[in-house]
Amino acid sequence: MNNQETIFIVDDDQVILKYLSTFFSKNGWDVESFESSKEALERVKIKQPILIITDLDMPGMDGIELIRNVKSNEKFENIVLLVMTALNENHIRFQSFKAGAIHLVNKPINPYELEAAVKSILNQFSKKTTDLPTVNTPQAIRKSAVETWIHEAEQIVLDNLTSADFSLDELAVALHYSRSAVQKRIKQFTNLSVSKFIRSIRLEKSLEYMMEEENSIATIAHKVGFKSHSYYTRCFKDYYGIDPVKKRRELLRESIIHI
Repeated sequence: MNNQETIFIVDDDQVILKYLSTFFSKNGWDVESFESSKEALERVKIKQPILIITDLDMPGMDGIELIRNVKSNEKFENIVLLVMTALNENHIRFQSFKAGAIHLVNKPINPYELEAAVKSILNQFSKKTTDLPTVNTPQAIRKSAVETWIHEAEQIVLDNLTSADFSLDELAVALHYSRSAVQKRIKQFTNLSVSKFIRSIRLEKSLEYMMEEENSIATIAHKVGFKSHSYYTRCFKDYYGIDPVKKRRELLRESIIHI
């Protein structure tokens, strides 16, 4: 591992930022630190790091938006993104991996464990890149293939949204893969089990229905394939950390503010 390859660390907490930057610098890494995602994104356009370690909960552009911005630009597709967060909600993990992060560590951060994760990730990333044939298979094609497969899986779930019994078996048939292959791929690409992957899509779609005021919570639950209002509410609170009624009020209030 060549520690002189640059890594970026992004966190609005100045104490954590200085602590981690000092730790990695003393261990031979070329480190640049940023107190905001916007600063980091501007710097990426000038100097591309091999890896970005970013916090999620930051004012302005949060960590997930930073990841999406980096991954949406083909010039930056080789940058590896690692997330650190004190937020434990399931949807935070799903959104992070969906945006393009490949690893998540929980705060408070142990710098030795974080460095070990960075080394392991970069070693794996380097091995995967060198093991794959390079002729007609640039990184953009490999990345696109993963995104296309996940998008297809998501669309199949959405096409069967009102079917409360839609499961791994039906998803595997629609994707033309074996059950075990679908399980393995979804776990690898999203870090979720198939059941949680399907449920997360249902719950995220329910946010759209919440913006239609004529829909009751019970109606929304039915529209996204939950067998009961109570089960939907329980899953929603577990995923978002808030009651669906309160979440709906927040969404509607925000929509009014942005008009």
